[in-house]
Amino acid sequence: MQRPEELNWFKVDTFYVANCIIHEQKNEFFYSRNGVWNKTYTVIPETSVGGNMSKHLQTYYKGYRFKNAIKETRADKKDIVMVEIYEKNNYKQKLVTTLFFDKTGKLINTVDPNYELDGQTKESAEDQSLEKYYEKMNMSNKAEGDNNIPKDVMNAFKAKYPHANGVKWTETETGDYSASYYGTRGKEICIINSYGVITETMTMGNPDNLLSSISAYIKQNHKSCKMVEYYAVKKLVEKKNFYKVIIADKKTKVEQELWFTTSGKIVE
Repeated sequence: MQRPEELNWFKVDTFYVANCIIHEQKNEFFYSRNGVWNKTYTVIPETSVGGNMSKHLQTYYKGYRFKNAIKETRADKKDIVMVEIYEKNNYKQKLVTTLFFDKTGKLINTVDPNYELDGQTKESAEDQSLEKYYEKMNMSNKAEGDNNIPKDVMNAFKAKYPHANGVKWTETETGDYSASYYGTRGKEICIINSYGVITETMTMGNPDNLLSSISAYIKQNHKSCKMVEYYAVKKLVEKKNFYKVIIADKKTKVEQELWFTTSGKIVE
Protein backbone atom coordinates (compact mmCIF):
# COMPACT_ATOMS: atom_id res chain seq x y z
CA MET A 1 0.00 0.00 0.00
CA GLN A 2 1.27 3.50 -0.78
CA ARG A 3 2.74 5.34 2.14
CA PRO A 4 0.29 7.91 3.56
CA GLU A 5 1.17 11.55 2.97
CA GLU A 6 0.49 14.54 5.25
CA LEU A 7 -0.39 12.20 8.12
CA ASN A 8 -1.97 13.86 11.18
CA TRP A 9 -3.63 12.38 14.24
CA PHE A 10 -6.45 13.90 16.28
CA LYS A 11 -9.42 12.81 18.36
CA VAL A 12 -13.15 12.86 17.53
CA ASP A 13 -15.48 11.81 20.36
CA THR A 14 -14.07 8.47 21.55
CA PHE A 15 -12.13 7.76 18.33
CA TYR A 16 -8.52 8.35 17.33
CA VAL A 17 -8.46 9.61 13.76
CA ALA A 18 -5.67 9.47 11.20
CA ASN A 19 -6.00 12.17 8.56
CA CYS A 20 -3.89 11.57 5.47
CA ILE A 21 -3.69 11.41 1.68
CA ILE A 22 -3.37 8.07 -0.13
CA HIS A 23 -3.35 7.78 -3.92
CA GLU A 24 -4.14 11.53 -4.05
CA GLN A 25 -7.38 10.99 -2.10
CA LYS A 26 -8.15 12.50 1.29
CA ASN A 27 -8.87 9.88 3.95
CA GLU A 28 -9.70 9.74 7.63
CA PHE A 29 -9.32 6.43 9.48
CA PHE A 30 -11.22 5.99 12.75
CA TYR A 31 -9.84 3.69 15.47
CA SER A 32 -11.15 2.82 18.91
CA ARG A 33 -9.08 3.36 22.05
CA ASN A 34 -7.96 -0.27 21.69
CA GLY A 35 -6.70 0.33 18.17
CA VAL A 36 -9.58 -1.43 16.40
CA TRP A 37 -10.51 0.09 13.04
CA ASN A 38 -14.10 1.35 12.95
CA LYS A 39 -14.58 3.25 9.68
CA THR A 40 -12.88 5.27 6.97
CA TYR A 41 -14.03 8.43 5.23
CA THR A 42 -12.67 8.88 1.70
CA VAL A 43 -13.27 11.82 -0.60
CA ILE A 44 -14.16 10.33 -4.00
CA PRO A 45 -14.43 11.94 -7.46
CA GLU A 46 -17.61 12.28 -9.49
CA THR A 47 -16.52 9.37 -11.69
CA SER A 48 -16.86 7.05 -8.68
CA VAL A 49 -20.52 7.99 -8.23
CA GLY A 50 -21.88 5.51 -10.73
CA GLY A 51 -24.40 2.69 -11.11
CA ASN A 52 -27.67 3.13 -9.23
CA MET A 53 -26.48 6.37 -7.63
CA SER A 54 -25.82 8.01 -10.98
CA LYS A 55 -29.11 6.68 -12.34
CA HIS A 56 -31.02 8.15 -9.39
CA LEU A 57 -29.35 11.55 -9.76
CA GLN A 58 -29.98 11.72 -13.48
CA THR A 59 -33.61 10.64 -13.05
CA TYR A 60 -34.67 12.89 -10.18
CA TYR A 61 -32.19 15.78 -10.41
CA LYS A 62 -31.87 16.52 -14.12
CA GLY A 63 -29.41 19.30 -14.82
CA TYR A 64 -27.70 18.98 -11.42
CA ARG A 65 -24.06 19.87 -10.81
CA PHE A 66 -21.75 17.72 -8.72
CA LYS A 67 -20.12 19.27 -5.63
CA ASN A 68 -18.61 16.61 -3.38
CA ALA A 69 -18.82 12.92 -2.52
CA ILE A 70 -17.56 10.99 0.48
CA LYS A 71 -17.53 7.23 0.95
CA GLU A 72 -17.84 5.86 4.46
CA THR A 73 -16.39 2.34 4.61
CA ARG A 74 -17.56 0.72 7.84
CA ALA A 75 -16.45 -2.24 9.92
CA ASP A 76 -20.06 -3.50 10.05
CA LYS A 77 -20.05 -3.47 6.22
CA LYS A 78 -22.99 -1.01 6.08
CA ASP A 79 -21.02 1.28 3.80
CA ILE A 80 -22.47 4.67 2.88
CA VAL A 81 -21.81 7.14 0.09
CA MET A 82 -22.75 10.77 0.67
CA VAL A 83 -23.17 12.90 -2.45
CA GLU A 84 -23.59 16.68 -2.48
CA ILE A 85 -25.08 18.31 -5.56
CA TYR A 86 -26.45 21.63 -6.72
CA GLU A 87 -29.94 21.19 -8.12
CA LYS A 88 -30.47 23.10 -11.36
CA ASN A 89 -32.63 25.78 -9.74
CA ASN A 90 -30.30 26.17 -6.75
CA TYR A 91 -26.93 26.48 -8.48
CA LYS A 92 -26.72 30.30 -8.51
CA GLN A 93 -27.51 30.48 -4.79
CA LYS A 94 -25.02 27.63 -4.14
CA LEU A 95 -27.65 25.72 -2.16
CA VAL A 96 -26.57 22.13 -1.68
CA THR A 97 -28.75 19.02 -1.67
CA THR A 98 -27.23 16.02 0.12
CA LEU A 99 -28.06 12.41 -0.68
CA PHE A 100 -27.04 9.25 1.19
CA PHE A 101 -26.78 5.88 -0.59
CA ASP A 102 -26.00 2.41 0.72
CA LYS A 103 -23.27 0.28 -0.88
CA THR A 104 -25.69 -1.07 -3.49
CA GLY A 105 -26.60 2.44 -4.59
CA LYS A 106 -30.01 2.41 -2.92
CA LEU A 107 -31.11 5.81 -1.62
CA ILE A 108 -31.16 5.98 2.19
CA ASN A 109 -31.99 9.60 2.87
CA THR A 110 -31.90 13.12 1.46
CA VAL A 111 -31.11 16.42 3.20
CA ASP A 112 -32.67 19.50 1.66
CA PRO A 113 -30.71 22.72 0.97
CA ASN A 114 -31.97 24.44 4.13
CA TYR A 115 -29.90 22.03 6.21
CA GLU A 116 -27.64 23.87 8.66
CA LEU A 117 -24.26 22.67 9.84
CA ASP A 118 -22.48 24.33 12.77
CA GLY A 119 -24.78 27.32 12.40
CA GLN A 120 -23.89 27.81 8.75
CA THR A 121 -26.22 27.67 5.81
CA LYS A 122 -25.14 26.08 2.54
CA GLU A 123 -24.23 29.44 1.08
CA SER A 124 -21.48 29.94 3.65
CA ALA A 125 -20.17 26.38 3.69
CA GLU A 126 -18.33 26.09 0.39
CA ASP A 127 -14.90 24.69 1.18
CA GLN A 128 -15.52 22.18 3.94
CA SER A 129 -12.87 19.70 5.01
CA LEU A 130 -13.74 16.16 6.07
CA GLU A 131 -14.38 17.03 9.71
CA LYS A 132 -17.31 19.24 8.61
CA TYR A 133 -19.15 16.11 7.52
CA TYR A 134 -19.21 14.40 10.92
CA GLU A 135 -22.67 15.69 11.73
CA LYS A 136 -24.09 14.43 8.46
CA MET A 137 -22.32 11.07 8.51
CA ASN A 138 -23.09 10.28 12.15
CA MET A 139 -25.01 7.02 11.65
CA SER A 140 -24.30 4.59 14.47
CA ASN A 141 -23.49 0.96 13.69
CA LYS A 142 -24.86 -0.33 16.98
CA ALA A 143 -27.67 -2.86 16.64
CA GLU A 144 -29.26 -3.64 19.93
CA GLY A 145 -32.64 -2.89 21.43
CA ASP A 146 -36.00 -4.31 22.45
CA ASN A 147 -37.28 -7.28 20.47
CA ASN A 148 -34.10 -7.41 18.39
CA ILE A 149 -34.90 -4.02 16.83
CA PRO A 150 -31.67 -2.05 16.18
CA LYS A 151 -31.13 0.84 18.57
CA ASP A 152 -30.96 3.41 15.76
CA VAL A 153 -34.33 2.23 14.48
CA MET A 154 -35.94 2.27 17.93
CA ASN A 155 -34.54 5.73 18.75
CA ALA A 156 -35.78 7.17 15.45
CA PHE A 157 -39.28 5.86 16.10
CA LYS A 158 -39.44 7.05 19.72
CA ALA A 159 -38.17 10.50 18.75
CA LYS A 160 -40.90 10.87 16.11
CA TYR A 161 -43.72 9.10 17.98
CA PRO A 162 -42.97 9.38 21.72
CA HIS A 163 -46.57 8.66 22.77
CA ALA A 164 -47.24 5.61 20.56
CA ASN A 165 -48.44 2.58 22.53
CA GLY A 166 -49.05 -1.05 21.63
CA VAL A 167 -46.46 -0.94 18.84
CA LYS A 168 -46.06 -4.10 16.77
CA TRP A 169 -42.67 -4.49 15.10
CA THR A 170 -41.93 -6.61 12.04
CA GLU A 171 -39.00 -6.84 9.64
CA THR A 172 -39.85 -6.28 5.99
CA GLU A 173 -38.66 -8.33 3.02
CA THR A 174 -36.23 -5.54 2.11
CA GLY A 175 -34.57 -5.55 5.55
CA ASP A 176 -36.35 -2.46 6.85
CA TYR A 177 -38.46 -2.31 10.02
CA SER A 178 -42.21 -1.74 10.24
CA ALA A 179 -43.84 -0.26 13.36
CA SER A 180 -47.63 -0.62 13.44
CA TYR A 181 -49.75 1.11 16.07
CA TYR A 182 -53.03 2.95 16.59
CA GLY A 183 -52.84 6.72 16.82
CA THR A 184 -55.37 9.53 16.92
CA ARG A 185 -56.08 8.98 13.20
CA GLY A 186 -56.50 5.23 13.51
CA LYS A 187 -54.03 2.57 12.42
CA GLU A 188 -50.67 3.94 11.37
CA ILE A 189 -47.51 2.27 10.07
CA CYS A 190 -44.01 3.67 10.08
CA ILE A 191 -41.19 2.15 7.98
CA ILE A 192 -37.63 2.74 9.18
CA ASN A 193 -34.48 1.54 7.43
CA SER A 194 -31.55 -0.07 9.23
CA TYR A 195 -29.76 3.30 9.38
CA GLY A 196 -32.53 4.75 11.55
CA VAL A 197 -34.12 6.88 8.82
CA ILE A 198 -37.92 7.00 8.56
CA THR A 199 -38.56 6.32 4.88
CA GLU A 200 -42.31 5.79 4.74
CA THR A 201 -45.49 6.39 6.72
CA MET A 202 -48.97 4.95 6.19
CA THR A 203 -52.28 6.05 7.64
CA MET A 204 -55.37 3.87 7.30
CA GLY A 205 -58.22 5.62 5.50
CA ASN A 206 -61.98 5.44 5.83
CA PRO A 207 -63.39 3.15 3.07
CA ASP A 208 -66.15 5.68 2.47
CA ASN A 209 -63.53 8.22 1.44
CA LEU A 210 -61.81 6.07 -1.16
CA LEU A 211 -61.56 7.81 -4.53
CA SER A 212 -64.36 6.80 -6.87
CA SER A 213 -61.84 6.12 -9.65
CA ILE A 214 -60.08 3.55 -7.45
CA SER A 215 -63.35 1.86 -6.50
CA ALA A 216 -64.32 1.72 -10.18
CA TYR A 217 -60.97 0.18 -11.11
CA ILE A 218 -61.35 -2.57 -8.51
CA LYS A 219 -64.92 -3.37 -9.58
CA GLN A 220 -63.89 -3.57 -13.22
CA ASN A 221 -60.59 -5.45 -12.92
CA HIS A 222 -61.00 -7.47 -9.72
CA LYS A 223 -64.65 -8.52 -9.75
CA SER A 224 -64.07 -11.50 -7.47
CA CYS A 225 -62.38 -9.37 -4.80
CA LYS A 226 -63.41 -6.95 -2.10
CA MET A 227 -61.44 -4.17 -0.48
CA VAL A 228 -60.03 -5.03 2.94
CA GLU A 229 -58.38 -1.72 3.82
CA TYR A 230 -56.44 1.12 2.28
CA TYR A 231 -53.72 3.52 3.35
CA ALA A 232 -52.50 6.98 2.46
CA VAL A 233 -48.77 6.43 1.95
CA LYS A 234 -46.01 9.02 2.14
CA LYS A 235 -42.67 8.01 0.63
CA LEU A 236 -40.49 10.45 2.56
CA VAL A 237 -37.20 9.82 0.76
CA GLU A 238 -38.67 9.97 -2.74
CA LYS A 239 -41.09 12.71 -1.61
CA LYS A 240 -44.04 11.02 -3.31
CA ASN A 241 -47.52 10.10 -2.08
CA PHE A 242 -49.63 7.09 -2.99
CA TYR A 243 -52.66 5.06 -1.97
CA LYS A 244 -52.12 1.41 -1.07
CA VAL A 245 -55.28 -0.68 -1.33
CA ILE A 246 -55.45 -4.22 0.02
CA ILE A 247 -58.02 -6.44 -1.64
CA ALA A 248 -58.93 -10.09 -0.95
CA ASP A 249 -60.56 -12.77 -3.06
CA LYS A 250 -64.07 -13.39 -1.73
CA LYS A 251 -63.64 -17.19 -1.89
CA THR A 252 -59.95 -17.92 -1.28
CA LYS A 253 -59.37 -14.92 1.04
CA VAL A 254 -55.99 -14.45 -0.65
CA GLU A 255 -54.92 -10.82 -0.29
CA GLN A 256 -53.30 -8.59 -2.90
CA GLU A 257 -51.86 -5.06 -2.80
CA LEU A 258 -52.75 -2.42 -5.37
CA TRP A 259 -50.96 0.90 -5.61
CA PHE A 260 -52.48 4.10 -6.95
CA THR A 261 -51.35 7.67 -7.45
CA THR A 262 -53.10 10.38 -5.45
CA SER A 263 -55.14 11.11 -8.57
CA GLY A 264 -56.44 7.54 -8.56
CA LYS A 265 -54.38 6.04 -11.39
CA ILE A 266 -53.08 2.49 -11.01
CA VAL A 267 -49.31 2.12 -10.54
CA GLU A 268 -48.17 -0.82 -12.65
